[in-house]
Amino acid sequence: IWGAALATLLSYFTMAFTIYIFSNKIYPINIEWKPIIKIVLLMAVFMFMFYQFDLNILVRILMIIFTLFYSYFFVLKERERSIIRNKFLGINHSGGGASNE
Repeated sequence: IWGAALATLLSYFTMAFTIYIFSNKIYPINIEWKPIIKIVLLMAVFMFMFYQFDLNILVRILMIIFTLFYSYFFVLKERERSIIRNKFLGINHSGGGASNE
């Protein structure tokens, strides 16, 4: 089973990388790799911990909460955090300046 899972993972990675290379030649997209790598590494560590250690439900919930806080403070930019704060607090900043009164 592990061999099939790893072969599938490798084939999907190869497919995604090949599509990225060819499509980037046609339509270049600037991808910020640093935040992606941070999240992937964090998820890899947590997946390793999930499958190698017998963690109780509280530790797993704390890991999920840690992931959310880590992503919010260390991966997202200030503009993205501002958007999340506004959506979470229900603040609507629609542009224009004219009121509907």
